[in-house]
Amino acid sequence: MITDSAALVLLAIRSAVRLGQQARKSYVDSTRRRELVLPIVKFYSSTGHMDALTYFKDPQFGKPYVEGGSIDGQEYEGSKVLKRLVSTLPAKLTKEDKKELEILHGKYVNIDRARDGKLVWQDNVPVNGEELEAIFTIRQWRSGADPTPSTLHRMAGTFLEIGIDYALNSPDLFDKNSKKGKAIHSFLSALDDIDLTEAELSELPARLFVATMETATENPELLSGDLKVQEFIKVTTKEISTNVARRINDINIDGSLDAIAKRKARLKVQDWGELLYRSTLTSGGRLILSDPAKFLSVKDAGNQALISSVGNSILDLILEDGGGLEDVFSREGLEVVISAALKTIGEHPEILTKTKNEGVKTLISELAKELSQADNLLNRDILPEIIRMTLEKSGENLELFWPKLQNDPKKNLMVTAAKTTLLVLSRKPKNNESWKPQFTKTDLLMLTETVLDELVKNPGWLITKAGELNGTLKEVLTTTIDVLRKHGTNRLSSSVGVEIIHEVLKAVALRQEFTNKLPNGQMVVSAAIEAVLSKIFSNHLDEKASWQLLKVEVVKGIIQLSLERLALTGLDQDSINKLQECIDEQIATITQGKLFSLESLADSLNKKLALI
Repeated sequence: MITDSAALVLLAIRSAVRLGQQARKSYVDSTRRRELVLPIVKFYSSTGHMDALTYFKDPQFGKPYVEGGSIDGQEYEGSKVLKRLVSTLPAKLTKEDKKELEILHGKYVNIDRARDGKLVWQDNVPVNGEELEAIFTIRQWRSGADPTPSTLHRMAGTFLEIGIDYALNSPDLFDKNSKKGKAIHSFLSALDDIDLTEAELSELPARLFVATMETATENPELLSGDLKVQEFIKVTTKEISTNVARRINDINIDGSLDAIAKRKARLKVQDWGELLYRSTLTSGGRLILSDPAKFLSVKDAGNQALISSVGNSILDLILEDGGGLEDVFSREGLEVVISAALKTIGEHPEILTKTKNEGVKTLISELAKELSQADNLLNRDILPEIIRMTLEKSGENLELFWPKLQNDPKKNLMVTAAKTTLLVLSRKPKNNESWKPQFTKTDLLMLTETVLDELVKNPGWLITKAGELNGTLKEVLTTTIDVLRKHGTNRLSSSVGVEIIHEVLKAVALRQEFTNKLPNGQMVVSAAIEAVLSKIFSNHLDEKASWQLLKVEVVKGIIQLSLERLALTGLDQDSINKLQECIDEQIATITQGKLFSLESLADSLNKKLALI
């Protein structure tokens, strides 16, 4: 007798496929009704409840099915349902009890006949007793005899209907000994541990079943026979199913919602539950294969697998207060976030335990809420990547960038730096500003990563003695963009603007004195940029000079060279004045018919700034 419910469902699916294409629909329909009629099996033709009682009390026939025992070498554990029915006096059996006895009598007599080789499929192949038992057992589950059925028992008929179609094209999905079959078995095993009502279940188990099969088919490299991977699938299924079911139940009992609103709310929860489940299987599978010991368990985390904890945190965030996350997360975006969260927490499991599973959720929530204030910034592409960056960079110096792992994202310096960068860069140009290009997604991500990288390399220029992010970053970015907006023209592309900001950030990180203020109150670094741009983008610039100096590579080269040479000086007003003199001289020589070269500018700067 099969005692593993998940294996029994897999076997029933494979057995049902053997019934043939023509018999599939009638078979599937029969599994969903109380009475099972298999058109190709010669059933035990006639029975009554007294015949059934006689059969189940006979040690040579049905008693082992009731009490447990051996029949022809096959061990049976017994049945609580049969024990109750057989021990009840015949006169006290209800109409339903009698019908149940007759059904069970038919089941086990046919199993006996199959074992004796007296039953055949349509093609005259003998019916395997174990296969027939699997089919009958699924029908018994559907009969509702068990007052507390597991989710697997409730949904077995649905799984059979779906599984039969899949098995015709990919039979290895339902072979328990195959890698894919082990993945499906783990999924079904998880549902066998969950007791949920029909109202709580809704359509989710069927959707997750399909998701598991599709993931196993599309990403076979992520699955293996490893017990750790099987456990990962089982725990993920259980945690996400339970979370979604709880939410569906809350919706069902919510008196403030009408029927239409409740259906929409339930669909939303299931849609996100399925999407998260798919993303978790894919992302988690890759990480587990890379380092199973690291990613499958975390001490003191409520016995939850790390991956399930992260997944549930993100699901809670989206469905509770995601700051618009339901509009910006695609499946690919979820996979980016989940992978980043798992990677960071795998390296630093204390994030999960010390923040009581709230750290990642609050961090993502804060980013989403703050970035939603930026015009046209929150979209399906950029937010997941920003979250990835902040999580990964935070882990590079956890104690400094995320002190005490407080559930307050404002204490995470990487989050603050990323928010500051994006909010400044996404500001729309004013009407009176000359340079109006908007930064692209690629521009924003590159500059944000530059900021975070420079913060990791040299945190001193942005962090106060109190361990907080100072206002330097915001001021550097704001003043630089102000200069670009003021002096740039349509000949200054957004990509060159990004390169200039990139060079500014590198220069400031190299020498903090670039952030000092000149007598006129302007920051040194922005004064340096203005000294160059005000000259080469001037409306009065000679056409010959304009032709040579406004080339993309020339603009980038002049800015980079100017900041490099200034970094070797006292970074005062005199240095800025000398830089401007050098630019004027270069413009004059071009006007006279000579060619511009960075080597010539470098020589001029070296002399003027007394660097040689």
